[in-house]
Amino acid sequence: MTTSNTIAINYSDEKLRILVEEYITQQRSSFTLKGVCSYVLYWAMEDGHTTGVGLYESNQLASADCNRIS
Repeated sequence: MTTSNTIAINYSDEKLRILVEEYITQQRSSFTLKGVCSYVLYWAMEDGHTTGVGLYESNQLASADCNRIS
C-alpha cells in the first residue's frame, strides 16, 4: 500500500503571491501549476515555512496550498 504524504506551508497570502510572481517572471514562455507549486515548496523548505513535517518524505505540496497558488 502506498501512502503519499504532502507538505503544508505557512506563508501569508502576500508572500505566496510574491513567490508565484517570481516564478512566473523566471519562466520565459510558459509555466505549469505543478512547476510553481514545486518552486514554492522548495523555498518554503529552505525558509523553514513548512508545517507538521519532521522528515521530508515528500516533494508534494499539500493540495490546499496548490489551490491557494492557483
